[in-house]
Amino acid sequence: MYSTVEHVRFLSTAYTSKAYLTASAENNIIVTSSPPRQHPHDHPEVWILKPILFPIAWVGSYRIFNMSHPQHAIKASDCSRMGINITLAPYNEETDSRNPEFVWKLQTIADSRMLVRPIVAWNLNWSVPGNGKYPDPARVILWEHLGGFGNETWVIEHTTPKVICS
Repeated sequence: MYSTVEHVRFLSTAYTSKAYLTASAENNIIVTSSPPRQHPHDHPEVWILKPILFPIAWVGSYRIFNMSHPQHAIKASDCSRMGINITLAPYNEETDSRNPEFVWKLQTIADSRMLVRPIVAWNLNWSVPGNGKYPDPARVILWEHLGGFGNETWVIEHTTPKVICS
C-alpha cells in the first residue's frame, strides 16, 4: 500500500530535483518543493514520474498544486490559489490510435475553457526540448503547457502496460 506521502523524483528539462507527492484521504495530490525557473526559456513544468508512484488505481478527482508558479494556477483556472482541480481518467477517444488501456490523461475540471490534449510520449522519438529522447517508456509524464492566453494544460500519460499498484 502507499503511504500518505511518497517521495517522488522529478526530472525536468534542465535538472533533477526532489519533490513530494501527497495523496490524502480527500484524493488530493500535492506537488511541492518544485525548483524555481532557472531561465525564462526553461521548462521546469515538465516532470517525469515513475509509474510505481502514480498507480493506475488512483483514478478519480485530484488537485494539483504547482508551488513553484502558484500564480499560474490562478491564471489557468477559476479555482483558488491552492491548485488546479483535475480528474485522472483513461484516455479513450475514438480518434486515438493508441491502446487506451496504456494511456492516461489528467483532464482539468476547474475551467472548461482549458484545452486538454495528450502528449505523444508513447512514441520514443518524441522529445522535450533540452531533455532529448526518452529511452525508457516505463514512465508517466506530467506536463504543464503554458498557452498563449495563460492557460495551463496538465496531462499525464502512462506509457507502459506494466504498472505496479501495490
